[in-house]
Amino acid sequence: MGRIAMTTKCVAPRLAAVAILLGAAPAWCQTQSSPPGTAAPAAADAATQTWAIHAQATFVEQDSLAFRSPYAGPQSLTQLQGRETFDLTLYAGFRPWRGAEAWIDPEVDQGFGPDNTLGAAGFPSGEDYKVGGAAPYLKPPRWFLRQTIELGGEQELVDPDLIQLGGSRTANRLVLWLGKFSVADVFDANAYAHDPRGDFLNWALIDTGTFD
Repeated sequence: MGRIAMTTKCVAPRLAAVAILLGAAPAWCQTQSSPPGTAAPAAADAATQTWAIHAQATFVEQDSLAFRSPYAGPQSLTQLQGRETFDLTLYAGFRPWRGAEAWIDPEVDQGFGPDNTLGAAGFPSGEDYKVGGAAPYLKPPRWFLRQTIELGGEQELVDPDLIQLGGSRTANRLVLWLGKFSVADVFDANAYAHDPRGDFLNWALIDTGTFD
């Protein structure tokens, strides 16, 4: 069971910067269901993932065209420039015991944003904030253990995601995180503007402009 997603985006922000994004995210995973001869489980319990591996690669090319500017300073957007960013990310997780998930997220990054992310209030690519190297370099953005303690209520279906195993959980629950992770992993539930690799590119649209 897996998925493959390919996205292409073109963005033309106010200062005539043009961006093209190409990304792919295949996934490999294992699910666990009831053994033969047992009663059929509820729909939410029928497919509980025991492990999953996702991989994603994203390349963004941004170029600024010629535009009229009555003044220019050291933090202004430069005309007629091109910059690129690239990242290759692995998401590997497994379920060590009931209600627990362990994840590790190694990532290779390379590239720069236009003018090193200066010159635009709503910067045209959220991929640029985490990079800044001419040569590829490795870093682990996440490694954590998440424990869900069920407290009762209706059963909810949990869809598999990049850092989430598929299965089910109760509506009332206590979730404990331990390790390295992002604040947006926990508190941002916006399904349309959360990750520039799959949603909007503009920095001000992911996690809101005030988050930075």
